[in-house]
Amino acid sequence: MNLQGLSPENGAASRGCTPDLGPLWYCHSRSLCLQGNDSLEEEEGLCLKMKREIGLIGGVALVSGTMIGSGIFMSPQFVLGYVGSPGASLVIWALSGVVALFGALSYTELGTIISESGGDFIYILRIYGSGPAFFAAFTFILVVKPFSIAAMAISIAEYAVAPFYTGCPPPHLIRSLNCLFMCSVIFTPTVYSQSSDDLSLC
Repeated sequence: MNLQGLSPENGAASRGCTPDLGPLWYCHSRSLCLQGNDSLEEEEGLCLKMKREIGLIGGVALVSGTMIGSGIFMSPQFVLGYVGSPGASLVIWALSGVVALFGALSYTELGTIISESGGDFIYILRIYGSGPAFFAAFTFILVVKPFSIAAMAISIAEYAVAPFYTGCPPPHLIRSLNCLFMCSVIFTPTVYSQSSDDLSLC
């Protein structure tokens, strides 16, 4: 299904039957009708947009996952090892939280000024232009996100096999196989998700 975009300004409310596209999406069209169960006939234009809403549970999970993340399972041991004091490591952790709060407030300001979907890419695009935004997007896709997932997989693998090797570090092969399994768990939903060719988002 090919969807041609309409901006919110020139798009009119749907006068036909609107399909249920799930909790995150809604249809915005001038004339839209259903044909059968899963096909749509476009007469004057159709735009698929994300719903700008999030529930309490989703908001708590999003903020917790973004602010805490997987670093809490990896970084405290290194901080404690270098500092040597639990109290000092907690102070460092609290100061880091203050720095993270300033970053969160900056993102809040950007989100209120630039109300578009796209995250960091849109912010960099609107402030610095297409070149830095293109570079930032590909850096995130090819470097930041893969390394982040690899670090999480290694951390999960170490914690998963640690109870079976008390008193000694687990073999490197066991950790590698477990890490490969964790990566496959993350990768499988991507492979078997709905094909991106089914929808062309406006």
